[in-house]
Amino acid sequence: MKEFKTIDVIIQVFLIIGISIKSLLNLDQTFLYGYFIIGGCQVTSMIVHHINKWHTREGSRRFYYHRITAITLIMVAGFMIPFLPIVWGILLYAAPVLSACYLFICCGEVFYAAKRPLDLI
Repeated sequence: MKEFKTIDVIIQVFLIIGISIKSLLNLDQTFLYGYFIIGGCQVTSMIVHHINKWHTREGSRRFYYHRITAITLIMVAGFMIPFLPIVWGILLYAAPVLSACYLFICCGEVFYAAKRPLDLI
């Protein structure tokens, strides 16, 4: 578990930094591709965490983040079809914030929650 989480955090950091730099240098649709690349990696990570029940107990940050993401995906998938351009406009700005929040949750699990209790003293 710890190896997966560490590799997951490293991949997320490199993707976020790399795609941000590349999109600032190119000034084209690179950042839109980044939404799908980073989002796909994070959704895959969320599915692996959910299947293995890693830090997904009720009341944890990951538990609430999974619920927020599920609600967002349901809204985009069809619940808000008449308002889809508005929802996409909101998600254009909300996605980077959600991505950073997920990275923060993962870092917290790797560097704090995964330690043994004696290491925290």
